[in-house]
Amino acid sequence: MAVPPVALLMIRAWLEEGAERPLRVVVRMSADTARGFERELVFSEPEPVGALVNAWLTEMLPAPADHRRQAARDVVTRRSRHGHAPPE
Repeated sequence: MAVPPVALLMIRAWLEEGAERPLRVVVRMSADTARGFERELVFSEPEPVGALVNAWLTEMLPAPADHRRQAARDVVTRRSRHGHAPPE
């Protein structure tokens, strides 16, 4: 019996003193932990992080969620355009 892949989403958040928007959030994700992290996104607002987590979890649902999966991909793509550069 094949072992199904295990997905992973990690959120790291901190405050950057002196910044107009002090929240910094780095989200790393993988659809299969055997491959390691595949994507990293950076945010400075909490709302897109929540939308990303919701979309990522929705994508994990079994069929017939194909329409939800496409919507989830659209949210991830749209939200990833509104981040900041990762910390050095």
